[in-house]
Amino acid sequence: MFKVIKSKKNINPFGGIYFINDTLSVRKVDKIIDRELGSRAINAEYSYSDGLKTLLFSQLCGGSCIEDINAIREKFNTSGKIKLCSPDTISVMSDELADTTWVYTTKRGIEHEINSNIKLNRLLSAVVKHTRLIKPGADNVMDYDNVVLPNEKKDSKRTYKHVEGYQPGVAFVNRLPVYVEGRNGNSPAKFMMEETLKSVFENIKGIRVKYFRSDCAAYQEAVIEFLEEREELEFFIRIMSSPDLSYQITTNVKSWEEIVINKQTMEVASIDYCPFGGTKSYRVVVHRKKRNDGQVDMYSGTCYDYYGIITNNNTKTDGEVIDFYNQRASIEPNFTYLNNDFNWNHLPFSWLSKNTVYMLLSSVCFVLFEYIKKIYSGVLPFVTQSMRIKNFILNFIAIPVKWIRTARQDYLRVYSQKDYQPILS
Repeated sequence: MFKVIKSKKNINPFGGIYFINDTLSVRKVDKIIDRELGSRAINAEYSYSDGLKTLLFSQLCGGSCIEDINAIREKFNTSGKIKLCSPDTISVMSDELADTTWVYTTKRGIEHEINSNIKLNRLLSAVVKHTRLIKPGADNVMDYDNVVLPNEKKDSKRTYKHVEGYQPGVAFVNRLPVYVEGRNGNSPAKFMMEETLKSVFENIKGIRVKYFRSDCAAYQEAVIEFLEEREELEFFIRIMSSPDLSYQITTNVKSWEEIVINKQTMEVASIDYCPFGGTKSYRVVVHRKKRNDGQVDMYSGTCYDYYGIITNNNTKTDGEVIDFYNQRASIEPNFTYLNNDFNWNHLPFSWLSKNTVYMLLSSVCFVLFEYIKKIYSGVLPFVTQSMRIKNFILNFIAIPVKWIRTARQDYLRVYSQKDYQPILS
């Protein structure tokens, strides 16, 4: 048995948040947020930057639902040094920031709901540029993909994975989200993709994108023509299989080169191919894989499965094109981070318009977290750039602190052997 002595001292177990709040203020992140989103009503107690930082600090303290803000808020409101608003205030702000969800009806009567929220996407782009995590003039790589978010919201629709939910689209540049588009579950990635990509590139003006990668959802004539119009942009898109493509491969490929990529042996080749029944040809890099069942394909007359990547690049070897495209798999962890660390898997509202606000604000939190790690990892040995939120909490956030007042000045007393002083200098 052990005895417990109760103390009424206001000791905060999440002391690392005070350092982060100071860092964001010194680097004028608050001003960027309020500049992009504007002012709230004159009688509003909290600004939009207060709301976004509340969401960020909740996530950095391990909060997984918006209601967790209440428990975390109790730790900070006694000091008066940080303004954390309530979940209800976050909800009101989301109402104010919500944009129209547009409904597009196809000739077959299918309704697709899309929410682009231009204002918040501009904020996301502005924060990315402000943090300089992406070098504006570098050979940056953009990846675009959609992800299924299963949920039972009032307006969610059935996805191709046979569950109710949403299917937002996200553009990443060098791992960072730069554009988020809310889509309902029944809207596939290829629907209105040209319009989406136009919005993406409009949103990131000032950031040079040298390479674009996408799955076969982007294999559309209008999309490829749009990408070709962009100066110096090289695209790498998974091409959809077709009888015509299979015929062209078996007819024109006379020999296959055997290469090893990521410890996998494959046969590769290139052909010139005119897609969509047109006359303009593009380079298609093909690799083939022998079928385990030995069944012969009726179109190619062989027992191979063929996979192609269409590109306007003519300098990379066949192996380099395949290897570069396969690096697109590196964005999959990004969705894991957004879903689990930044709570996309706990969307708090009932409608797509407000949940798109939440997804965009959480994406800004994603960027700010990467920014904070970059700053701190350069001066603190116990912070690394590769940390996930849980590890960051254990190594940086979870330190007990107490505000004390001595000689008319406030001091933060830190109960830790770790040295936090370098991030204040």
